[in-house]
Amino acid sequence: TEARLTPYGAIELRYPLQRSDANGVRHILEPAIQVAWSETQGDPVAVEDSEIVEFDEANLFALDRFPGSDRREQGARAAVGVGYTRIDPLGWSAGVTAGIVLRADDLAQFTPGSGLDGETSDWLLATHLALGDSLRVINRALFDQQLDFTSNELVLNWRNDVANVASTYTWLEADTAEGRDDDLGEWAFDAGYRFDSDWIAGVNWRYDFAEAEPTRAGLRLGYENECVDVELAVSRRYTTSTTLDPATEFGLTVALNGFGATREGRSQARGCR
Repeated sequence: TEARLTPYGAIELRYPLQRSDANGVRHILEPAIQVAWSETQGDPVAVEDSEIVEFDEANLFALDRFPGSDRREQGARAAVGVGYTRIDPLGWSAGVTAGIVLRADDLAQFTPGSGLDGETSDWLLATHLALGDSLRVINRALFDQQLDFTSNELVLNWRNDVANVASTYTWLEADTAEGRDDDLGEWAFDAGYRFDSDWIAGVNWRYDFAEAEPTRAGLRLGYENECVDVELAVSRRYTTSTTLDPATEFGLTVALNGFGATREGRSQARGCR
């Protein structure tokens, strides 16, 4: 049994500004600054759940950016950021968030691939575009003062009543501390189409730009009514490692809807009699 104590203290100031145009367009601007301090006292523990840190707009002003509890963020630091959003009455919106973290001392808590190492973190720049509930595009990037990118992620989601498409491109700088000896560039694609109220088909694909080859591909076909939910799937893994060989997998799932919850994404709501 190990015992630790981490006190936190922080002051955060925000100054949201809003303006509405004559045509109904709303502009929201919110600059913010946070000054924080924390220090862990007690016994060290093995780091198992705090190894990989993701720095994004969601934790720009978080007191602790580690995902687990094996490590706690320490030291005196300041987070500075600004967000802007434009909301159009026609049903679309766009926005951007930028920020940076400054530290009094470099305590070597974070790896270079996290974007949080050093006394000055990488710049965080996140943009988004939304067209109602049908289309959403998000881009997140981390880069240093020399405009060298540490990571970049582009996400696109589109859907209507019968089809949906999700596509993601991710680029990560090499970081041996995170088990990534080489730069990573990967494109993921997932799409589904509902032929009618009972039949649905889908396809997914992953491609590794660093290795210039696909890593995974799959097809699925499902049938659903008020009593039964059946899905047939086939997937192919192309990658090879010391412990894994390329393989093709087949799967068949059968669920009785009258005896339990249906799987996510199913729309049947009639009762089975």
